[in-house]
Amino acid sequence: MKYLVLDNTEEVVKHLEAIDKLKKKPDLGYEKVFKAIVEKDEKLLDEGLRYLIDRHKKNGEYKGTPDELFSIPAVALAKLAKLKGIKVEIDDEIAPAEVIEKHDVNYELLDFLKMGENMLK
Repeated sequence: MKYLVLDNTEEVVKHLEAIDKLKKKPDLGYEKVFKAIVEKDEKLLDEGLRYLIDRHKKNGEYKGTPDELFSIPAVALAKLAKLKGIKVEIDDEIAPAEVIEKHDVNYELLDFLKMGENMLK
């Protein structure tokens, strides 16, 4: 993921090729999403994100925790893809489109930030 964020496609491809050579593959969803971002492939991105979301929902470790309600990895990767100019069509209860969209925030309106500044003085 580091190289995706840094726009170092050459390193991403090198790592994806190394993953392909492994006998025991890591989570397929991540590999699909990384490839999709490098190749700007909307269909593959959708497949990878859906796979991650499905696996997240089936993961029993999340039962009864806040993680059961929200998939940080799927949302983060969808946001990264969107920042890279790829159309993202995922809209799921644990990865809602509303969270993936970019929202401009007027921080001047957030009084608690000003309160924090006053506390530091």
